[in-house]
Amino acid sequence: MRVGDLLASLLLALFAGSAVADARDTAYPGRNGAILYIRDLGGNAPKGGHIFVSAADGSGLRDVTPTGFTDVRSAAWSPDGRLIAFSATGSARLTQAVYVMNADGSGLRQVTRGHLAELSPTLSPDGKSLAFTSFDRGLFQIFRSRLDGTRRRVLSNQTTNCQNAEWSPTGRFIVFECQLGGGLVIMRADGSGERRLTTAARTIDSSLPGRRTGSRSCSRARRGRTGSAPTDVGCGASPASPAIARSRRTAAGSR
Repeated sequence: MRVGDLLASLLLALFAGSAVADARDTAYPGRNGAILYIRDLGGNAPKGGHIFVSAADGSGLRDVTPTGFTDVRSAAWSPDGRLIAFSATGSARLTQAVYVMNADGSGLRQVTRGHLAELSPTLSPDGKSLAFTSFDRGLFQIFRSRLDGTRRRVLSNQTTNCQNAEWSPTGRFIVFECQLGGGLVIMRADGSGERRLTTAARTIDSSLPGRRTGSRSCSRARRGRTGSAPTDVGCGASPASPAIARSRRTAAGSR
């Protein structure tokens, strides 16, 4: 690889937080009924996303972002609503890394420790594993690990950048999106059996109808099908961002 190409790859990894579209700025309500979302503090506060949690009616709003984090890009509930997985930069790290904490912001644990960007985590239905996006292989691919970072391995094997993984309700399958016409891809939870579901070209700045570009607001969740892949596009998600339907009768691969 030429020096120029190597430097370009490293710069892409360093600024990956802005180069890859991460749709998870609002999460489905946890089983505790709480809502999780990301927004800037506004006013004279430094620009960068913070994690907020509130009751379903909007009451009890609180910022649960741990001290030292300056820009949260994605966040997701654990299935039981007790944990939050998120990716962020902070005072000690300039690239995105994946972390897990309790729902109130306590008990912070760092999951990924690579030098390149790692983001967009989502927890498995049994709450024991994470799927996330990493630039560790020179392209953004889907990885998996335990919550403590052990048993880390790459799952996807695509020739373009991929992101925004979602688990099927049974935990047997993972669906994710790829750029440059890659569309939606489904695979088993161990990375085997990769199969493209859609091949339509998509862009990283596509927006869900009803969502204001550049804002943290979002429309209500809607259900539908993309090709042969049933999806449930939630608040904050672009049309290309996969979210497997919560109903086991309609979820891809749950039969």
